[in-house]
Amino acid sequence: MIKKAVVPVIHEFGTYLFVPDLELYHAFINYYVNNVEDSYNHYITDRHGRKFKFWSKPGGLRNPKTNELAFEYILSWKDAIGASKCHIVVKPLFGPGTKTKTGQILNLPEIGTNIEVQCSYFELHDILDIYEDILKAIGATRFEHSIDCKRSRIFHMARHVRYHERHEPEVVYMLKGIKNNSSMRGDVDLVEKVRSGKYDMYKIDLPSFDVCNIETDFVHSVKSYRIKNFLERTASDPLRHPKLEVFLNSKEHKRIYGKYPTIDEFLQIEKDLDRLLASLLNFVGPIE
Repeated sequence: MIKKAVVPVIHEFGTYLFVPDLELYHAFINYYVNNVEDSYNHYITDRHGRKFKFWSKPGGLRNPKTNELAFEYILSWKDAIGASKCHIVVKPLFGPGTKTKTGQILNLPEIGTNIEVQCSYFELHDILDIYEDILKAIGATRFEHSIDCKRSRIFHMARHVRYHERHEPEVVYMLKGIKNNSSMRGDVDLVEKVRSGKYDMYKIDLPSFDVCNIETDFVHSVKSYRIKNFLERTASDPLRHPKLEVFLNSKEHKRIYGKYPTIDEFLQIEKDLDRLLASLLNFVGPIE
């Protein structure tokens, strides 16, 4: 007998990759100055044929040597429907005493290059492959193994499954139970939006999963939600149906533990999110 299993997928993922060498930032400057003729129409292509638009803009930090705003370098790609996307911003870190564009002094502890990544439907290994491809394109492969994993942080990570809308009452009933239990234990934030009797969004931040007898290793939130135009779609269209998503609550994690998780903890977070998601689905009962 063939058994079907629901397999979670990563949705949104955000990380700060830290390279403890300011020369990587200078490599981006050098490439831009010598290779970009049209600042509105320059692309770098990765190994899968994805064309990342590449441009620069003044950032929010001043170069301490010139007191001028340091430029940031951006690479951005999205698929034809805008569901899968990847946005990368390369920024300099000038260390203690750095001034912002408004003159405020930041006590940044690091000197190096910060690579901020925000993406959808990309795993960490996908991001690292793209990083390697970009380095190859700009002639900076010497930095291929320079990411400091212990000082690179994850600020967003979500895993979800899509389920049939016939199960929505049970899912939302469970989430309401979690919300009610969390309200009696302390703070809780709730977003509840209903469209034509169906839940556009039911999101709980700062939840306690004790009522479901679930323990997690990291701090997570949960939501059931739909695509914006779901009412225009037929029941046979998968995009009409809601998703149950669990995601890292990085701000609360930082408040409790003093810092965001590192990318060394990526697989631990992924397993923790999947375990939470499976437990919630099991709590609801058979679901498709």
